[in-house]
Amino acid sequence: MNQPVNQQPTRPTPRLSRWILLVVLQLVGWGCATGLSVAEPPPAATAAGAQPTEPLLELFPVSGAPTFYQKPSELVLQKDVMFWQRDKKWHPELDEKTVFHATLQHRAVTERSWELGIGKGGQMYSLYSTFGEAMPPSSPGSQWNDEVWQFTTIYAPLLGNDLPENPADPTRQKFANAFVHQSGTYSKEKGSRPFYSPILAEHFDGEQRTYTVLSWGQIPSPSINRSGVLVYAQYRDLGAGVIELTYIIYNFEDEPMTNLGPWGGVRTSVFPEHVISNPNGSYRYFTPFHYGYDKLEGCRINFEDTGGWAAVTANADDPRSHALGVVFGKQLDRQGDHYGKPRYDVGDTRHGKRDYTVQATVIHVRDVPRTAHLLRMYFVIDTLKKVAGKANRLADHAVYQPLTFTEADTPRVPLYEERIPHPVATAAAVSSEYSKNYRAAKAIDGIRDTTSEWSSKGEQTPWIRVDLQPGTRVNRVVFCDKPNDVDNAHGGTLRFSDGTSVAVTGIPVDGQPLTVEFPARTVDWVKFEITAGEGNHVGLMELTVVSDDAGYQSILSRTPAGAPVGAAYAWPVAGSYPLFRIRNNETGREFLSADPYAQCAREPFPNPLAADDENHAKYENRTIYRPYLEQTDWIDLLGFVLPRDKADTDRFDYRPLAEIDGIAGSFDAGEKPGADRLLLRQPAR
Repeated sequence: MNQPVNQQPTRPTPRLSRWILLVVLQLVGWGCATGLSVAEPPPAATAAGAQPTEPLLELFPVSGAPTFYQKPSELVLQKDVMFWQRDKKWHPELDEKTVFHATLQHRAVTERSWELGIGKGGQMYSLYSTFGEAMPPSSPGSQWNDEVWQFTTIYAPLLGNDLPENPADPTRQKFANAFVHQSGTYSKEKGSRPFYSPILAEHFDGEQRTYTVLSWGQIPSPSINRSGVLVYAQYRDLGAGVIELTYIIYNFEDEPMTNLGPWGGVRTSVFPEHVISNPNGSYRYFTPFHYGYDKLEGCRINFEDTGGWAAVTANADDPRSHALGVVFGKQLDRQGDHYGKPRYDVGDTRHGKRDYTVQATVIHVRDVPRTAHLLRMYFVIDTLKKVAGKANRLADHAVYQPLTFTEADTPRVPLYEERIPHPVATAAAVSSEYSKNYRAAKAIDGIRDTTSEWSSKGEQTPWIRVDLQPGTRVNRVVFCDKPNDVDNAHGGTLRFSDGTSVAVTGIPVDGQPLTVEFPARTVDWVKFEITAGEGNHVGLMELTVVSDDAGYQSILSRTPAGAPVGAAYAWPVAGSYPLFRIRNNETGREFLSADPYAQCAREPFPNPLAADDENHAKYENRTIYRPYLEQTDWIDLLGFVLPRDKADTDRFDYRPLAEIDGIAGSFDAGEKPGADRLLLRQPAR
């Protein structure tokens, strides 16, 4: 594995005694040294939001950046949005609950606190501190999609510049959009709603002050092009207003990416002025005029002509003014295969309607598909003078490099055969829905995750009715409450279409399943009336009606059950494909695939070019993909599997997926290799 020198993936043990001593010294009045701490280990944060380890996310090389932990503080993960705490002044037509996935809170008494809002695609949609909300107010047609901090890239040759305008495409991309957003898709089509990039894994570590999330990046509009971009993002609290953001990017499509481009910005009304660093560490005005406008100095600049950072501020003449620094580095082209020079772009919309100053980095790479890339940057929240001091120390730690994970040194994830009952539910009706994102169908979609749950609107005792195939014989129901301590169902009454009922008590509040068994009965529907609810928006994460007569399906799972049938790689080994577990929401059936577009909504692309056009063949027999219609849900990423032609079968034992009993029938190749070509590692002989 090609890693930076002295930057191997490790799991450091926090040295609590040194932190406790530091706090004691402060309390008794000894104080602590002024200046910036170097590599002081973080304190043990509270366990709020702590999660078990996630092997899929342990691939990040350890950073050598300085830390700033002089004063007591903690990083806390919040999974419930609390609107009454903040007035963020979003666009009046928007509801923050649409995008909210989590909040990271840096809590401190003797230094500045801050909050990051993490969106449902893993993007940073909110940054709140003493200056208020820094992120732009967003807009109805792009709800926390563009105006956020996120990773973006482009498959530039596929952009469809040779196609005519298509009036049927409201995004004006001619159904050939080839950008990829970490955040998700636009909501510009009539009747459409935001669709955020599916989160495949996440992990919070309070002791190491990190939150890590993995999502499948989306082409932000209906397109004949496909995204194969997995975005790993790790947010790390380095103390005193410093946030480290590390991306690992893996492109499993055959088309290479043409750039690595973290994209973001701030509200111009909060931070109306902008400075750029000089190579000697000082800074100067760098007034944004219009994004991409390079006729005037102040719109684009190469990294090598800066000190590696820029900052927005309320008043560039006042070193005590609130400021937000972005550290992108000085020479990111020290490793990897590049063309052109890495640059920083900036531009604002003070002459338009959007309250938005764009900030973006552009790093052109010669990507080899199915290889990994690492990109690390920093944010600094402080006064302008202190932002400059910290950013100068961090600039050399902002890096880009390719990563190579090999068969020999990459951890493996054991996979097990799981037998799941065939679904019997056909539809769900409820007493109320908080919003479309918390609709009734979420309770019967088979996904036990906080990204898919039903919430009532202002009810403590709501009800949900599940319609079944007529004459279905059922004998048990499985309940999963929403895993929070605010809105809980606790219990109620199950009523059946034949007039019988069953009492339900003791539903766990942490989302763990409760199975209620009863003598089998033949019914057309099941209704659950919640009578012991607590909170304002009681609902359920999942309600599963089970019929043993419906039969079972074999699928692969990461949950231990008996002996493993093989193993996938935990990290993206060079040349590998991700192995997804997907649910078809129309049939209720689950399947395995290396193609996340398999069975998603789609339609034929009408070729607009004449038969004698030189580009006609390029657009013939193409498909418009619409994963945002949610015909499928991406339940899990099981790991990574190698195709036969990339695996070292002389050194390691492998077994094709097609040879595992019962699994081949649950595999849909889509437009990727089939089960006969994809291999699972086997134990060494």
